[in-house]
Amino acid sequence: MARIYRLLIDAYEYAYFDSKIREFVYNCNEEDSRYIKDFWDSWEDTAKNAYIEIDNIDRLVCDRFPTEVAKHMKDMLFKEAEVIELPQGQKAPEYKDPYRGTMSRQVYRSNR
Repeated sequence: MARIYRLLIDAYEYAYFDSKIREFVYNCNEEDSRYIKDFWDSWEDTAKNAYIEIDNIDRLVCDRFPTEVAKHMKDMLFKEAEVIELPQGQKAPEYKDPYRGTMSRQVYRSNR
């Protein structure tokens, strides 16, 4: 059965400001720090009516996080997300990754 996850934007923001996440971002290099902030902002911009809807919570976790930080973030998001089971036979919508493909981010990635 297909499902989607609905996450209040405040819960997403709270997860990124958690002390374990914040400590990693504070101690990483400037490039990674900027990347993480852009990643977070791009997903936050997809919110509709104060919620982010997503087919896979993993997509909300930045790929620059080390495994233990990513797991912590994922656990926090799962704890806060509302799971919406779709009727049998209905597929989950395909959500585009807002971080990929924007011109400013393409330029940023090409300059790395």
